[in-house]
Amino acid sequence: MCIIRLLELIANMGIRINKILEQINEYCLVDLTHGENRLEAKVHGKENDIKDLISVEDLIVELDYNKLLKTTLIQNFNDDDSLIKKINDHFLIKGRVINIIKTEKEFLIDIYLRTCADFILIEESLKEDLELKEGYGVEIELTDLIFYPTKN
Repeated sequence: MCIIRLLELIANMGIRINKILEQINEYCLVDLTHGENRLEAKVHGKENDIKDLISVEDLIVELDYNKLLKTTLIQNFNDDDSLIKKINDHFLIKGRVINIIKTEKEFLIDIYLRTCADFILIEESLKEDLELKEGYGVEIELTDLIFYPTKN
């Protein structure tokens, strides 16, 4: 699996769980807010634990996903277009590439989403011929986005 880790840097960042929609095994499907965007996604944890997190401002989380579907470089990216949103059965993340760290097998991409910084770990085999450049925008489509609340 690839990993997305949300790192909170300044106030008013993170997610806010608005309500629990249903329990699915070790996850809860929830209605949440990330920045200015509202979406339905999975949050790891049992309903009783997640209930305590409802309406907590700036809940710090780590993110994980199952499959990277597509990455697209955006040359003239406007930071106001930053977002995480759900489209049908997948999720779309748009942000500005701030830093790229290449390891033997992956690329760690630091992207700015106007209200937070996210770190995206992409396996090199999934990168294809995308030429990532710092300062450019990137659009990432992925499946099964899961938020993991951290211990604050």
